[in-house]
Amino acid sequence: MPSVGSTDGGAPVQVTRTDFTSQANSISPDGRYFALTRDNRRERNDIFVHDRATGETAPWQVSEFDEDFPVFSPDGRYLAYVSNETGRHEVYVRPFPGATAKYAISTRGGTGPLWSRDGRALFYAEESRLVRVEISTAPRFHAGAPEVVFEGAESVWDRPGNYDQLPDGSFVVVRRTGAPASERRLRLVLDWFAELERLLPTKGAP
Repeated sequence: MPSVGSTDGGAPVQVTRTDFTSQANSISPDGRYFALTRDNRRERNDIFVHDRATGETAPWQVSEFDEDFPVFSPDGRYLAYVSNETGRHEVYVRPFPGATAKYAISTRGGTGPLWSRDGRALFYAEESRLVRVEISTAPRFHAGAPEVVFEGAESVWDRPGNYDQLPDGSFVVVRRTGAPASERRLRLVLDWFAELERLLPTKGAP
């Protein structure tokens, strides 16, 4: 299935062609690499990376398990992804491009990873909860304890692209609704830090 890109509103330009059904999930900050998912819903998904410099598409995380939703860190040094190797879907991080080290991020199930814009945190969905994990990479990679940011049964953040963090820290989220399609709206969460403080006051605050 071909993956395409475009420049300045011009005609689509084919980037690569694969011999399997694929989904383009993420692009590295320098624009060189595309992280692709081989979509094989009858069996399992695998993660491939396309190198625009060489034109090659190579397996990156391929196993007997289901791997999905790869997303590059803002500095391009890591890929977060989801795997069910433990029997349930969890979020992991591996250095990019080729290191074999692997770091578990979620602890009670997780999917839909999203890096913060500064790369110092990873967000992911844990059922109806949006969870945040602090990330440090110096002197070595370390993931902090998961913290619930907020919860919403109507929010759809189980896959990348259904939610995002804006430059001011606010979130834009796709929400489920029983309303007809003509009445559905996109809702923007503004002043997120103030709302978080209201819902989860800082310990010791009066």
